[in-house]
Amino acid sequence: HDYLYRDELEGYVAGGDLGGLHAAFSRDQARKVYVQDRIREAGPAIWRAVQERGATVMVCGSAQKMPRDVRQALAQVAEQAGGLGADAAEEWVW
Repeated sequence: HDYLYRDELEGYVAGGDLGGLHAAFSRDQARKVYVQDRIREAGPAIWRAVQERGATVMVCGSAQKMPRDVRQALAQVAEQAGGLGADAAEEWVW
């Protein structure tokens, strides 16, 4: 798989400059793992990081379906971890 900037990103995590790194690869193994899967898995931690520490979520990948699916996953995080209603969760994502 193409893991651009792996060494640099892992170095930022090790140095404490980056609070977390959750890579997803959908093409290189039998079980496909997508960005939105990783977002859901880390939902409570993402919610706390954004709400309590002002973290920024950065996503790289295909511009096809992924943006829609990632927005939906982040909205689910806001609903489940943040207790927001559907409309407030959608607004939180934007």
